[in-house]
Amino acid sequence: MKLFAKTLPAVAVCLAFLASGVQAADKDMKAMMEQGHKQMMSMPMSGKPDVDFAMMMREHHKGALDMAQWELDHGKDAKMKDMARKIIAAQKKEIAQFDQFLAQNGHKPSGAMGASAGKGQDHGQGHSK
Repeated sequence: MKLFAKTLPAVAVCLAFLASGVQAADKDMKAMMEQGHKQMMSMPMSGKPDVDFAMMMREHHKGALDMAQWELDHGKDAKMKDMARKIIAAQKKEIAQFDQFLAQNGHKPSGAMGASAGKGQDHGQGHSK
């Protein structure tokens, strides 16, 4: 638990991306990060390291989905857009793994997977839900 308490500030900074279900295109990147930080810091901890890790990482991945979708919606560079598509595909798979772990351990995942999750867009690359 001491290690978790020592690493929580660093985790919070890394997880500041979370857009908390807000449509990514409606906010700029910094606003998404600020909202994510508020969401992360308000999450209650269970006291179970594995569950807390899964809950926090799930939120972090939701933020990554929103940021990647923002890049797809607003970015111009083909390489960055391709990276965003790959991030969306990978993060969705990992969120599903966290959801499964949380369900098996009596915890209901919080909220949807992020603004990009409901769109089902693959932007021509076959990376939809």
